[in-house]
Amino acid sequence: MEDRQLNLKEAFWNILLGWRMLLVFAVIGALLFSALAYYKDMQKYETQKKNFTADKEKNNQIEMSEEEMRQVNLVLELDKLFKENEEYMASYVFRKNTYEELKRVNILYYIDLADEQGGIAGSLNANDIYFENTKNASIIASYIYYMNGENVKEQLLKVSGLAEEFSLDGIYSVTQNQGLLVLTVIYSDDMDIDNMIKVLKEEMQKQKAAYTAIADYNLVYVGENNDTVKATEIMDGYNDRLDYIINLQQDIVNIKSKMSDKQLEYLEVCLHGDMPEEVNDDSDIKIAKPGLNTRYMVLGILCGIVLACIYIVLGNVLSVKLQEEDISEQRFGLKSYGHIIEERKKKFLNIIDSSILKIKNRRKKKLTEEQYCMSVITSIVLDCRQNQIEKLCLTGTEIEKISEETLKKIKDMLMSEGIKTSIYENIFYNAQALKECVETGNIVVIEQVGVSIYDEIVNEIKKAEDFDINIMGVVVVC
Repeated sequence: MEDRQLNLKEAFWNILLGWRMLLVFAVIGALLFSALAYYKDMQKYETQKKNFTADKEKNNQIEMSEEEMRQVNLVLELDKLFKENEEYMASYVFRKNTYEELKRVNILYYIDLADEQGGIAGSLNANDIYFENTKNASIIASYIYYMNGENVKEQLLKVSGLAEEFSLDGIYSVTQNQGLLVLTVIYSDDMDIDNMIKVLKEEMQKQKAAYTAIADYNLVYVGENNDTVKATEIMDGYNDRLDYIINLQQDIVNIKSKMSDKQLEYLEVCLHGDMPEEVNDDSDIKIAKPGLNTRYMVLGILCGIVLACIYIVLGNVLSVKLQEEDISEQRFGLKSYGHIIEERKKKFLNIIDSSILKIKNRRKKKLTEEQYCMSVITSIVLDCRQNQIEKLCLTGTEIEKISEETLKKIKDMLMSEGIKTSIYENIFYNAQALKECVETGNIVVIEQVGVSIYDEIVNEIKKAEDFDINIMGVVVVC
């Protein structure tokens, strides 16, 4: 038997038919190379980030005395207070002196505790009175806490007609006065007070059901009273806060005027930092975060395809199994009766395989499966008649793996031509098959592409020669 040689044409078509492997290797290569690139970039990014942080900390390390540090911390605290109060002033509703007089409405409620019979607590001893007063105070405190909450204030602001940046601080309050729960709203004519009152009443009724678990009580709506309040009274609080802000600003200026350049430099770093926070991502000093590296992905795809091609070519060259391009006369010195096309199990996207095979065999005459089979049978029948052979055996190294339908078709067609035919397994291993084939004297070897093993075929041929069995020829099932 000759050594196998590389057929570049067949290798090319095998690579194309192995497109599934090419695709898998390309994807794996892209993932592996991308992961490797990301890991390397991440290592580089972490190193650069660490070095940058170290340099920044080194630049920010300024030696100062305890007194100098105390002055810096004091300015930082005053600056924080200044910013908080400045934000509050920006949200103050009546911060401009455009009103001489404002309106005020007080919505009054009373908590009426019920006795066990459902009536109002009447004749009670001192302990009961203390307990009832405590319970009353707890319920009122719960209402005050809820009605002063952000949820209620947000709803009031939505229906008030005011812009979203304003705050209701200073114009809305919830207090307790002589056992009454008082909801107070100070408003101007351009505010929607009716909807504000409606929201407050709805929230009070909503909480009434929630608080019944605390005690059995009645929430009594007493009524509303309206009056006016001078705008100057409201503005007094605003002006006091404004004066406070001005004083804070002046204190900061006074302290900073006495600071050294070293203190001012450190203070600037604490307030604003060496550079904007975006410097790590998008600034003149760029430390790019690792992402998808297209270059490495393409390189991974190419390497995967190359490895897949090498694997396919070496797999065919070094394969121990029968290949489609093998010619029986060249490899085994046996007559070839031809090929029989066996219906194969359809693979994923089989239409691609069909298209590639169609291009590969474009110069060959296209035959049906039945025509292939008839060509093989005719060759065997003619050979039998020329050599006056009336009976033969069909055998092969892996004949049991060929479909029963194919074997039955071959046997029936030979029998119809008057040739007595039997089917046996590998004569190298099956003693009964060897005995029957020796008695018959003539065999046709049937081997299958991608299944039959070269060494087993050689062993089978040698066994037949040892017992003077006439090997008429070979049929290859594809």
